Amino acid sequence: ATGVLTPSDPALNSTANGLNWTNASITDALLGGVSTKPNVFINVFGFDVQMAYGPGLLLWSSGYDIKDSDGNGNPFDSRRVMGDPLHAEPALVQYGLTAGDVPDLVAYVATNDGYLHAFDSLTGKENFAFVPQEMLPKLQNIFDDTGVNGKAYGLDGNVVSWINDADHDGTISGTGEHVYLYFVMRKGGRYFYSLDVTNRNALELRWVLECGMC
Repeated sequence: ATGVLTPSDPALNSTANGLNWTNASITDALLGGVSTKPNVFINVFGFDVQMAYGPGLLLWSSGYDIKDSDGNGNPFDSRRVMGDPLHAEPALVQYGLTAGDVPDLVAYVATNDGYLHAFDSLTGKENFAFVPQEMLPKLQNIFDDTGVNGKAYGLDGNVVSWINDADHDGTISGTGEHVYLYFVMRKGGRYFYSLDVTNRNALELRWVLECGMC
């Protein structure tokens, strides 16, 4: 092992941790040096518009359909595509029961485009997606999608949960109760992550382990 890193700001929903083109904390260096790459051409309702590569990459990464994959001429609607979970089994976490006594489940899924997704099992809606900082330089290869560099690997391992339901009531609400997630990059790299998802609406990055082989 070469070190455990703990974030100075663990809150994943804080402005400084947002994956978006307005976040000044995401520098060109973090993106792997894209400032000299050609502008991105996007089709906006039939008109070709140029955008600098970096903002275009970040808009695409944050879920906008910059490449108009659905062909509707709107690059700013949702990009309804996700990476493959080739070697990654999801983790199902039950937070309690709905009013109709249906299990209130969230599925946490890691994918090879470098995202950890959280889906509401009842509606299929994505609650959030987390991209580790170590994945940022790899996003340009996935965005360009030239095929030259072969298959991309990002978060390529299982998601494992540690659920501490101390009072055994089937809900995560009591004192000292928690839900921690653990997942690795596997073929995507050498980092191992842990998130605190006790409150599904206020997620935190607990730590990042850089290791020789994960």
